[in-house]
Amino acid sequence: MTQKGSVIQMTSENPPAFERRLDARLVMSVAATGLMSFSGVVIETAMNVTFPTLMAEFSVGTSTVQWMTTGYLLVLACVIPLSSFLKRRFPTKALFVCAMALFLTGVVVCALAPSFDVLLAGRLVQGVGTGVALPLMFNIVLEQSPLDRMGSMMGVASLITAAAPAVGRILDRFGARPPILLGNALIVCAAFLFAIVGASLSTPWFLGIYLVFGLGQGLSVGNMMTNGLSRLGPELTPDGNAAINTLQQLAGAVGTALAAGMVSAGQAASVRDVALGTAGGTCGALWVLLGSACLMAASQVACLRDGDATAVRP
Repeated sequence: MTQKGSVIQMTSENPPAFERRLDARLVMSVAATGLMSFSGVVIETAMNVTFPTLMAEFSVGTSTVQWMTTGYLLVLACVIPLSSFLKRRFPTKALFVCAMALFLTGVVVCALAPSFDVLLAGRLVQGVGTGVALPLMFNIVLEQSPLDRMGSMMGVASLITAAAPAVGRILDRFGARPPILLGNALIVCAAFLFAIVGASLSTPWFLGIYLVFGLGQGLSVGNMMTNGLSRLGPELTPDGNAAINTLQQLAGAVGTALAAGMVSAGQAASVRDVALGTAGGTCGALWVLLGSACLMAASQVACLRDGDATAVRP
């Protein structure tokens, strides 16, 4: 503005610092990206159930059809590490729209697939979309949630994605150690029962033990992720999020391939009774699950033994 022939320059005030708030916008953002990831989890679970049908429809064996899951998880393991780079280069809305478009394209390709190769290609395109959306959801939580509600929001995100028990308020109130150790104990107990009596269990008992296993996952996995990422500075959080999600998907791909290989080996060793061979291979995979659960529990005990584990970044 001008006053008495002189020019007075008005300087704009500095923009207010970002405030972490638990409001409707944050909840809707987490819900939108979470539902996108949830869709990927639902199709992944459904795909495993349809393996026998796909084998009959496309005349492929167990070692081939398992690539529907292994390939999908490998694509996730390749795309998720790029999430930190993408987040710094593109706005969140653009990434979400791109992820949704890729996922829907993969769904259409799979629905119209005339052969197993085309079906697998569509599945891999779905993996690209999910690989973009999954870390996006956790980045939103880590960057915008109030620190004293971080565990609750991570629980909500996990609940939306995998229908796991949301136990964040346990973490927010008591720290990460109790739910992590309890969750690991439940996982080890369930894996032990699967390995010992899994072959002779009825369906209701098998389902009951699996629910215990899922409860252990809900108590431990999300809280381990929240506790680990809370130790990083804000500038490293996207990289830590990408690393954790990448290792999860890579481990899932390796585990799926290993389990499918053991089942295929059991079937090959018992050609006259495929059901018996399948059961034998599955039992071997359950013993591997027990060993992995014990290693995971031991590592968590060692990590949480020295010093208190909390979910709030210092």
